[in-house]
Amino acid sequence: MARYLSPGDTVTVMGVAYRIRHELGIGGQCIAYLAENPTAEKVCLKVLTRSAPEQAQAQYTIGLRLNAVSQRDGWQSAREHVIAPHAIDTKQDVMLVERYANGNTLAHHLKPGRRIVYDVARTIFKAVGVGLLLLEYAGVAHRDVKPENIVLGRTPAHAALTDLGLAGSLLRRPPFLGWTSGYSAPEQFTHAPASMAGDVYSLGCTMYHTLTGAPPFPTTPAETFHGFSWTRTHEDALHTAEVPPAIINLIGSMLEHEPNDRPGVREVVKTLS
Repeated sequence: MARYLSPGDTVTVMGVAYRIRHELGIGGQCIAYLAENPTAEKVCLKVLTRSAPEQAQAQYTIGLRLNAVSQRDGWQSAREHVIAPHAIDTKQDVMLVERYANGNTLAHHLKPGRRIVYDVARTIFKAVGVGLLLLEYAGVAHRDVKPENIVLGRTPAHAALTDLGLAGSLLRRPPFLGWTSGYSAPEQFTHAPASMAGDVYSLGCTMYHTLTGAPPFPTTPAETFHGFSWTRTHEDALHTAEVPPAIINLIGSMLEHEPNDRPGVREVVKTLS
């Protein structure tokens, strides 16, 4: 069981002392805290609720890889759209330190029956798409794109992907198995190699949910294993939400059952631009 931290506590991670301000929330895998480093910079400090040092180390390593590729020409601004750990400690509790996004998750704004209008949603998903492009450039698939893992930041244009707990190198069997019913691509349930096609499918499900107020397919695991098909009912729901025809067609193609039939990340971003 993870150690519970209280406001005012200080923990040291990779030689830096972080002072806990307050708890941000408890998830299935961690307790998140708002903390400050010695220069009063706010960070998100996560204490994993189960001992998973290998998974934490993998996330930290991906963060280092993203930092490296984002230094290349044209990729610097993309780095803000993926939140990854920049410090790790596995001596006692498993702790990760990440950039504090200063905003709620997309899921927070999608209470049952609520949706986000197209113009705002388009800005969010263009930013998320740029984050996926950076991950692709780094040779990594996120493998868990969903409303809970998109942080909106100060504005929709600052939206970023978070939680790399299931991420894995492209075209390789993922080191950590898992999925989210209703969002994960059909092939993810068969433990297929990590791919951007899977992330495109999950992004399509998330876009549909954001624009209509409900996921496109049932979220019961047994049914999701068999996959679902895009229907006229889905198109009608997006028309009702006043989504442009080009975006309706884009989402439909993102939710194709066969990975090779889906558009690439770059095409998704271009269509949203």
